[in-house]
Amino acid sequence: MKHLPKKTMSALWCATIAGALPIAFAAPASAQTTPPKAAKSTPSASTEVAATVNGEKIMMTKVDLVLNRIKTRNPDVPQADLDAMRSDIIEDLIAERLLIQKAKTDKLLPNKKELDDAMWKLEKAFPSKSAFDKYLADNNKTQADLRVAIAENMAAETLSLNLTADLTATDEEIKKFYDEHKAEFVVPERVRVRHIQVSFPVELNKEGKFVFKELTAAEKKAFQQKAQGILKKASAEGANFALLAKENSGDKVSARRGGDLGFISRDDIVDKAFGDVVFSTPAGKVHSKLVETKFGYNIVKVETKQASRTRTLTEVTPEIKLYILQRETKKRMDAEVAKLRKDATVSSPFLKKTS
Repeated sequence: MKHLPKKTMSALWCATIAGALPIAFAAPASAQTTPPKAAKSTPSASTEVAATVNGEKIMMTKVDLVLNRIKTRNPDVPQADLDAMRSDIIEDLIAERLLIQKAKTDKLLPNKKELDDAMWKLEKAFPSKSAFDKYLADNNKTQADLRVAIAENMAAETLSLNLTADLTATDEEIKKFYDEHKAEFVVPERVRVRHIQVSFPVELNKEGKFVFKELTAAEKKAFQQKAQGILKKASAEGANFALLAKENSGDKVSARRGGDLGFISRDDIVDKAFGDVVFSTPAGKVHSKLVETKFGYNIVKVETKQASRTRTLTEVTPEIKLYILQRETKKRMDAEVAKLRKDATVSSPFLKKTS
């Protein structure tokens, strides 16, 4: 699905509903990798209370853990955006705590065998026991802490399943959604392109950043002549474009694939001149002229073309069904949290409205 309406559930909600560990204490994403070390909290943050829910404290260290994980996975996120997320994270932690409390009241905690099995599966997700122990140490947690976290999350998951077990997405709802959002299922025209790039040189500037070197007219002409020579070879009958790319392209990533850039749409292309060429060149042909971009001179071959089309209802039904179920699950869970919060005592110095 190209684009569905934005965000049905926050990542934190998904963690609770999908059965991941509680949001401030997550398992590694892959058994093949060691999870990132949690950033150390400042002494003041370690004792600062982010919120209190029916007498249970949520420490600011939990909020910072979530923010640190977001920053680790998305290093380019501006600090201002991270700061703006803080209140949302606190709200999600409050919602999580209310659900856990409700699950405990309903006696939904797992039994010892269920908890032992969950602990065993989690430990096996790490490449070794030492990696598992290191993860606990890096997060200043013990196995007892982890057992509590897993038990609470399993209980919350059971509660969410109980609350949403009757949710369905009917054929009529799916068809209605498809008809109303048909534009979202349009696959744009795409072309499969190979290129050979005679790259302009780069250098370090005074700030230590790589920038393109300013070329004299003579230097630029030399690059152009080199590219023209490659273009002549690539345009010859029976030419092996892929081999020429491997031997000559300055784009080392695509060069290893014989210059193959895969299937691309206009939205994937930053340089307009390059885009105009690849979409106007017939399939199976090498463009007759060099394409100059800020990166250098490019020799372009269009392999195949795919016309724009609208994906069928059959194709997208699983995606629409999942979206509808997630949307309705969020509504149901939001309603439950609102109901629980009405009767709860919640306070936080970081939120505008508390009860």
